[in-house]
Amino acid sequence: MRRALIGVLGALLLLAVAGSAPAGLRGSPDARTLALNTAKVDLTTALTLEKRAVQDWRVDHTAAAKKDLREAIDALDAMEAAAKELTPPLDLSKDADATKPPDPWAIFNTRRLLAAYEDKDVLSKGFGSGAASLGLANRLKEDLLSAVTHELAHPDCSGVINLQGPPVVNGVALGHSQLTVEFSCKEPVKSIYVDVPTDAIVQAVGDTGDTATVRSGSIVEIDVNGAKSGGVTLETSPDASQGAPVDADVVPIAGDSVEYFQDVM
Repeated sequence: MRRALIGVLGALLLLAVAGSAPAGLRGSPDARTLALNTAKVDLTTALTLEKRAVQDWRVDHTAAAKKDLREAIDALDAMEAAAKELTPPLDLSKDADATKPPDPWAIFNTRRLLAAYEDKDVLSKGFGSGAASLGLANRLKEDLLSAVTHELAHPDCSGVINLQGPPVVNGVALGHSQLTVEFSCKEPVKSIYVDVPTDAIVQAVGDTGDTATVRSGSIVEIDVNGAKSGGVTLETSPDASQGAPVDADVVPIAGDSVEYFQDVM
């Protein structure tokens, strides 16, 4: 199980993975999700038509190949509004950080335009002379589709961690500290794993409707049955302390565990 550090004990608000819009519970898909789904359909269509164009060209069906490629360009044109929705406004005030991977969304629409340009170059030169352009167009489409598919599979989530100490009477602590982890996601999820690596979990109580099961000494699984939010209240041994790490993995409805949260200290 891959886990991402999502904060330290205390009331910390967590944002979604870098490059994603802040999350929250919504009754219907937001504009970004709709744009992602539109782009996925159009990019898949463009790639399918491009592949068919190559197959037609290889059997000397040149007219059919050109028709397929023109329709692939039309599919790229059809996602213009979605691509612009997914491309953030250019911020010249921020310097690029060479230590971080490039943001796939910064030039998303530019890559779409370049893919269409390269396809048009193939129509102009012919499939033989335009092989390099066709290869570049294919790579651009694949990269765009990969970014879209990855984001749709990783719904934005946010979370809050809170540590509540036990009541103290005459300087004596009564009971144990309680650690609460709450999260919410844009899309339904199957479960969340919470790991308190420095402590052993002795008790775990899920929110109403959530089933909490201790899977090992420090890991508990909260089954939310396809809901968009959930949580758990834990007691640990020794009591959880301020500054201790908490790891969390959210598991989507279909697929393996996926990192959703980042440290925003």
